[in-house]
Amino acid sequence: RGQAVWIELWRFAPDGSLLVSASHDRTLHLWETKTGESRAVIQMDGADPSFLPDGRTLIVGDAQGVRFWDIGSLDVWVLRGHRGNVYPVLLSPDGATIYSGGWDGYVGQPGSVRFWDAATGDEIAATGPADAYVRAAVLSADGSRLATSVTPQNGASCRIDILDTATGTTVASADGLGALIDSLALDPAAESLIWIDTAQGVAHLADASTGIVQKSTRLFAGSRGHNFLPCVAWSPDGATIAVCNWSEGTVDLLNAQSLEPVRRWPH
Repeated sequence: RGQAVWIELWRFAPDGSLLVSASHDRTLHLWETKTGESRAVIQMDGADPSFLPDGRTLIVGDAQGVRFWDIGSLDVWVLRGHRGNVYPVLLSPDGATIYSGGWDGYVGQPGSVRFWDAATGDEIAATGPADAYVRAAVLSADGSRLATSVTPQNGASCRIDILDTATGTTVASADGLGALIDSLALDPAAESLIWIDTAQGVAHLADASTGIVQKSTRLFAGSRGHNFLPCVAWSPDGATIAVCNWSEGTVDLLNAQSLEPVRRWPH
């Protein structure tokens, strides 16, 4: 038995044959799901890996850019363009476009949000001012909307920008009502947006077309610091929201309209 390691997240390959896990010790592990055998261990700074639809390529953001790993040969190539650490990296539902959020604005550079052609690696678009950076992002189920948590370099309260992925334009913005927002989710129809202020333990529900906050509810006592881990998810039927309750060590299920608690699972 080795020393216990904090696993931050895991994802399956499209065909289910492989599982990738990201650890707090800055490694990615590839596992054979049928046997549980380790396929490879990759040293890197990124912690949010995804498989491309071909199941043979793994993508993740880190301090160098957006990395592509060939899981057979472990060859790597990097999409460069960001001027800061890259997190998060998202893949469109059709696998054609990669969306990356970076800390460019943290070092005074524009272009914190970038769109890439997943097949060629060419940059499609770059947006974002030189005085703000991205801490979190989420795609709508149909890939038409990209919501990003944008934090000003001067430390002021962050905002949520909702972009049209076809044009790259911002269609709505919401006041984040908190200093740092590390987790957000869109409902399946991309009509509503929820984000969690983990420092205050407060959930905010907003109209995704206007950015107007419709409801705010305190869920838990709040946590010390921020670790960039997602803590909220919307169910596919749009009826339920799952939230990681840091103070109680539970997964709380909420009614998606009222934000009232429905069930609590110990974790």
